[in-house]
Amino acid sequence: MNKNPVINPFGGENTALTDTDDKAYRSYTGLAMDSAERGFSPLLGSTIEFALVLEMPETAQLKDLVYQIAPVGDASVKTSTFRISLTDQ
Repeated sequence: MNKNPVINPFGGENTALTDTDDKAYRSYTGLAMDSAERGFSPLLGSTIEFALVLEMPETAQLKDLVYQIAPVGDASVKTSTFRISLTDQ
């Protein structure tokens, strides 16, 4: 039986915002999340809404969001990282 992997919505260790000075600001890991599995098991094509919480200087000019899909507890699930540009270019 194929089981859908459990995904941590807060992302993996490479999840961060970058700024125009090439500094990265990592998101909080969700350790205080009130969930036994610390994640969700998505069906193909499903969505989930979540928020990433970060600390960064008010003067930082955002450049990219780097998000790493992080499976929970199953080392056989491939981890993927992607980058979303936050600039007008």
